[in-house]
Amino acid sequence: MNLLVLFLFLKYVALAPVSMSTLTVEITNVKRSGGKLRLAVFRPTDKFGSGKPYMYKIVTIEKPSIQRIDFELEPGQYAVAGYHDVNS
Repeated sequence: MNLLVLFLFLKYVALAPVSMSTLTVEITNVKRSGGKLRLAVFRPTDKFGSGKPYMYKIVTIEKPSIQRIDFELEPGQYAVAGYHDVNS
């Protein structure tokens, strides 16, 4: 009976949703409007800069201002790379 209870508990824990965290990247030095801001998030197992990122976002820059981009991620360690492609 104890083994059955333990099995059911472990099955429940394995199916429980992973709590997500929000990573907010703030870019403060956007001086020109137009083009696109490209941000990529890499996990430790990804090849930073040369491989496919875990997640990415592309934001159109309407006007020079502070840009805040949110990523919903599992808690952990990540690296972020970004650039402003002014003329696409």
